[in-house]
Amino acid sequence: LTALWESRKAVMIGFTLMIGQQLAGINAVMFYCSSILSMAGMSNQNLGTVIVFAVQFAMTGVACMLMDRLGRKMLMIISTSGMTVFCLTLSFFFFNDKEPSALALISLIGYIAFFSLGFGPVPYLVMSELFPLEVRETGCSIAMLTNWMGAFMVTECFASLVLAISAQGAFLLFAIICALSLAFVVFIMPETKGKSLEQIQDELHGRTHVPLRTSMSA
Repeated sequence: LTALWESRKAVMIGFTLMIGQQLAGINAVMFYCSSILSMAGMSNQNLGTVIVFAVQFAMTGVACMLMDRLGRKMLMIISTSGMTVFCLTLSFFFFNDKEPSALALISLIGYIAFFSLGFGPVPYLVMSELFPLEVRETGCSIAMLTNWMGAFMVTECFASLVLAISAQGAFLLFAIICALSLAFVVFIMPETKGKSLEQIQDELHGRTHVPLRTSMSA
């Protein structure tokens, strides 16, 4: 417990990324994709769903290629920015009496593409890089439990949420959560690309990292 408390900032970052990933609405979009397209008046919902899943598969591959080039933080900034925009366009679509009809499919594709680019894969990688070895198993377990709880809550409550505040209200809420996630990434989440565990821990605890070679020569 002492080691876990000492790593509380890493746990908080992992917790926030995981709950943010789910509260941004990904499972609502995936599980209710056909229903959303149906609400939008699209006649062939199955084709739209296939396109959305194909985009998810392709963009996850792109994310794997870019993760060590652009860095985790940059991918997350791009991802959460795009998700915010496309949640807003979906909200506008329903607010505007489901017009223009193509906007629903374009928004779903855009949302899934940007999610798969960063907010989908990056939190799992960052989580494994943030925790020191002695608390990694416990910290990752807490973060994953948080993730599954968020997934269950969003999946179970989405239909009720739409009834309570309308489809445009639901996607506006997801847009706000995506925007808050963007702010969290910009101001709090550290970049872990190319850094050792020691460097990451020094950054989390506000310590100045002294390279081993420099300290030995001194």
